[in-house]
Amino acid sequence: MPSQNYNFVGNNDWLTMLASHEYRHVVQFQRSLTGFNRFLYGVFGQQALAGLAFVAAPQWFWEGDAVATETAFTHSGRGRIPNFDLVFRMNLLEGRTFNYHKQYCARIKQHP
Repeated sequence: MPSQNYNFVGNNDWLTMLASHEYRHVVQFQRSLTGFNRFLYGVFGQQALAGLAFVAAPQWFWEGDAVATETAFTHSGRGRIPNFDLVFRMNLLEGRTFNYHKQYCARIKQHP
């Protein structure tokens, strides 16, 4: 279901943005199927691969990479929407230095 908040989607087609974002996650998982991960995938399946992937790289990397991809390959993308990083920019301009998790939770409160 597309977001009803136009500040989140911008002027981009929602399905295009969704497809480019989620396809990036598909590529990320496909690229992680090498070496020892490939063996574990063969023995334990996709859940083991997903668990290893999220242990190896933090969630902000996975999502940040997908947002950067949707921004690069679509007409708009969340990286070009000013409201997407509004709270982060506000905290920087006010001189507030929060750790990643506190900053992330502040963004979630702003964008339900």
